[in-house]
Amino acid sequence: MGKRWSKRWTSSGKGHRRNDVHALRVTPSATLDPIHWALPPSKSHLIRALLLSAQSSQPVELLNVQYAGEDARAMRRCLQQLGISIDDYDIEGQRLTQVNPVHFEHHPDAVKWVVHGAGPSGFKRPATVLNAGNSGTTLRLLGTHAAMIGGPVMLDGDGSLRKRSSAELWGTIEQGGAEVSVGMGEERLPALIDGPMDAGRLASGIELDISPVDTQFYQQFTNLFYVSSIMSITVKYPIQRPIRGIPVPFRIMPSGFSEQADLPERKCDDI
Repeated sequence: MGKRWSKRWTSSGKGHRRNDVHALRVTPSATLDPIHWALPPSKSHLIRALLLSAQSSQPVELLNVQYAGEDARAMRRCLQQLGISIDDYDIEGQRLTQVNPVHFEHHPDAVKWVVHGAGPSGFKRPATVLNAGNSGTTLRLLGTHAAMIGGPVMLDGDGSLRKRSSAELWGTIEQGGAEVSVGMGEERLPALIDGPMDAGRLASGIELDISPVDTQFYQQFTNLFYVSSIMSITVKYPIQRPIRGIPVPFRIMPSGFSEQADLPERKCDDI
């Protein structure tokens, strides 16, 4: 990391515009002694495991979570705000008391989380804002679930996440019949989602254009097969990470069977 970049973007706010992005300085070790380096679990897997576990009808154990990153912890906090109970256990198998249950913080000594799911449609409207922190995955995966809850739900994030566009997500949620209000100008958040989505519109199917983004949008809407009356999703031009062996565009049904949609094909050369 260049010195000029570090000087400009440190978070002290002295002599420049304050920013919450921290600079990491790495000092070479003076010895060759072995170093114990504790790596966090995969945030992509843990975030999705939390969401799927929260929709289960039985407790689900998630192991080796002691060094879970902030993105996964953001998903955990949001799920607890949606009424999901999550217990912490230490390495001896003893249940731990949460440090600050009001803010839904996990216990720092926990190595196992036990998620008590509320079933496919068990999320409750939160009393406060769902703050995804810097986790775009958490924001996108929870967006459709927030739209299935009756009444307004607000989603927000940190300064960095507020600058990322989720226009395709909000547009597709509106296609399903929910109302969405978002921030103005450079601020793309907070977003106020007033659901639920209309069962009739979902039953007739929705179109999902993920060409400018990635497959997270595809994943969040396929999850609706388990929690709503949606009958089909037409996916247009998934070009960033093409799904091998599936024609583009394609339609996916609740059974998981995909068929080529009646839409003009787009070649990768046209992108």
